[in-house]
Amino acid sequence: MNYTRQQKVSKRALGGYIIITILVLFVLGPRFGITKIGTYGLLPLLSVIGLSLSIKKGQYLTRKHEFYCLIFLFFLSLTGLFYYEDLPEMIANMTRLLGAILGAYCALSLSQAKNNFQVPFHVAYVLLIAGLFIVMVTNGNFVLGIGLSSSKLLRDVFMLNANSYSYYSFFANISLFILFLQYKNLITKIALGLFPILFILISFATQSRSGLLFIVLSNLVFWLFIFKTNNKNPFKKLATSFITLVAIVFAIYQFTILLLQSDFSKRLSVKEDSSQERTNIMIEGINYFLEYPFTGVGIGQYPIYSKYGLFTHNSFIEAFAEQGFIAGILVLIIFIRPLIISFSLFKKHRQNPEVKVQFLFFIVFALFNNFYVFYKFSFAMIFHFIMIGYQQQTLRNLQIKDET
Repeated sequence: MNYTRQQKVSKRALGGYIIITILVLFVLGPRFGITKIGTYGLLPLLSVIGLSLSIKKGQYLTRKHEFYCLIFLFFLSLTGLFYYEDLPEMIANMTRLLGAILGAYCALSLSQAKNNFQVPFHVAYVLLIAGLFIVMVTNGNFVLGIGLSSSKLLRDVFMLNANSYSYYSFFANISLFILFLQYKNLITKIALGLFPILFILISFATQSRSGLLFIVLSNLVFWLFIFKTNNKNPFKKLATSFITLVAIVFAIYQFTILLLQSDFSKRLSVKEDSSQERTNIMIEGINYFLEYPFTGVGIGQYPIYSKYGLFTHNSFIEAFAEQGFIAGILVLIIFIRPLIISFSLFKKHRQNPEVKVQFLFFIVFALFNNFYVFYKFSFAMIFHFIMIGYQQQTLRNLQIKDET
């Protein structure tokens, strides 16, 4: 597609604006206390831009089911006004959910625009985790957990919730896979080799068990089952595969040594720790859903009912417990429907690397939702709906290819 000079400048300007918005929202904002600029300024303006592009080109959202479910969740939360226990917490949760809706619309509308602005979002998430790492280092918080006497103390010193770093790392890792598949240039190859190491180190520093597991798993799946070389020579292909396998084995060996020498290993071996506590919280959540199956206990109210004073750490259980069975079904649709579509695509196009990356993301993200409540947060919904837009684009391209 040929663009005029003015169109190219406009496209680059909007791409830059997307990157700045993501960075202000999730790293510069928390670091310098300017989060409200992103929340009440940059993000709403980006959604207006997405809407204007859709109207101008006559291209309206083609994957509306998940987005409508998110909107319905918000209106469903309003019923809690009749039975809330903690109004400030309810308002805070509704505000987060509204931000998630706004972020989801930005991602979905711009990923389906004529010029397709998915790439700036992926670049932004890679830069985002790099920025968080820089803040971690400059604040003196980056340690590998070796020789520490208290993992709890370590996990309390970061700018963000300790586990959130691994969530950002996972999103950035998927972004790297996509950028590599699209460009396959020297920059993406170097980034694909170096950044996952950074993600693993960050997981060590924050002692995030789920993050470490899913990041390592995602990279193993990518290198073993998705990555392909352009070599047509069978001997070069075999040599490349052998070198890749040796490198993976060596990396696993070194990783195991580092893990066993670190205090992280103690966190993995402790039985009566936060894992048991989280299990108990989720069991409580199921019980409260059974007690209040139609209304739930109210959005943001679960910590009041729980004897632990914490949220459930599970998207599905939290929706059922806080807003009843309708909300639970809506959240299942938001996260499971794209996974089902990915599985269907994978069955038909097993050799397509884009299809495999999407399938990998939706599987791992569905599992990740058993450790954190993602549907209430814009950083997660932006990425989730970018991937839905990417999936829709791939589906459309494959359909066109099949017809020709």
